[in-house]
Amino acid sequence: MEQETRFELLLNKYLANQCSAEEADELFNYIGQDKSTRLLVREMAAEFRKALDIPHELPDDVSRRVSERLKKEISGPEIRIDRKSRLIKWRVAASIAFLLLSGSLYLIYHTKTNPGQSEVSVTRTNDIRPGGNRAILTLANGSKINLSDRQNGTIASQGSLSILKSARGRIIYQLQETPGNGAGSIHGYNTIETPKGGQYQVVLPDGSSVWLNAASSLRYPAAFTGDKRVVELDGEAYFEVSARGRKEGAAKIPFIVKSKGQEIEVLGTHFNVSAYKDEERTSTTLLEGAVRVKNEKNSVVIKPGQKVIFNWNNNRLDVKSADTEEAIAWKNGYFMFTNENIESVMQKIARWYDVEIEYRSDVSGKKLWGSISRFENVSQVLKMLEMTKIVHFKIEGRRVIVMT
Repeated sequence: MEQETRFELLLNKYLANQCSAEEADELFNYIGQDKSTRLLVREMAAEFRKALDIPHELPDDVSRRVSERLKKEISGPEIRIDRKSRLIKWRVAASIAFLLLSGSLYLIYHTKTNPGQSEVSVTRTNDIRPGGNRAILTLANGSKINLSDRQNGTIASQGSLSILKSARGRIIYQLQETPGNGAGSIHGYNTIETPKGGQYQVVLPDGSSVWLNAASSLRYPAAFTGDKRVVELDGEAYFEVSARGRKEGAAKIPFIVKSKGQEIEVLGTHFNVSAYKDEERTSTTLLEGAVRVKNEKNSVVIKPGQKVIFNWNNNRLDVKSADTEEAIAWKNGYFMFTNENIESVMQKIARWYDVEIEYRSDVSGKKLWGSISRFENVSQVLKMLEMTKIVHFKIEGRRVIVMT
């Protein structure tokens, strides 16, 4: 009862705009601690993300779907909890729904009625647009191709290998084998690199697909030969690995991703790797199949729904449960922060919007919670984060100033 009373107190103060920064932090930490509540919020948040694209109040059908989802989650037969716990869950879930609803309405109403005003100190002239499909492709001979400058179609050839650029930020490798001129005759490595504010997809010569996040690079053979398929990653990427390659009936060949002190070995699987050089930890999250992650001292195998955290400081590989939707939110076009350190949140924003971050307050130990499209201007993302009442922002040129 004491915990429930405390939550209600914090919630009421938040809605009355009377929360201190510490109390708001405590409220959102409380929301983030319960996994079932986070899953519920995530599904409801998807409805609100759709509504945010509409320049008027939330449509009735959106509110109806959220209400139906809420009732199903709380009163469904699969939930077996005592009466007291059920009451708490009702109040928590309903309150979170109200938080999301009021927040979404705030964004819509505020944009409609006060287009020149914002919680964030920003004007239309100095707002920062989101990143997009931008990358540089370096061929085996050292020549560089700015993919943003090229039209769709064939952009390069390497022996019997053609490289095509398609719509929506993707390049595809196509091998035209002829007698005496197969994959074995193609040598050297290619590298695709995204800048800050860039992303790109590449379909490798074996048919595997890779999505690169901002400030990332992937080095790979122009053609896979031999008994292994080895690529090197710096940054973050989502992989959908072909088990056999392009040929029907071909033997399964291991696919290996090398990244920052570790190797990931797979056959056919879907997984995400975040391995930026400026971060202390590397995270590998598995969505489908099975992978083995190893470093100099350890080796672990994970299952779908798990992740491996490799910490450079202690050289450990720790297996944990994973929120797979959060892990690939960037690939699906949105930010998702669940009790995430402010420094980590701002690092992601810095990479995607190509901005510098300046801290004018101590944000140690403070965490943020929220979800929003990656294709909003930076001011919209910052406004959403400011709604937690934990942090405030100011934009000066391409610098985002963080204050509490």
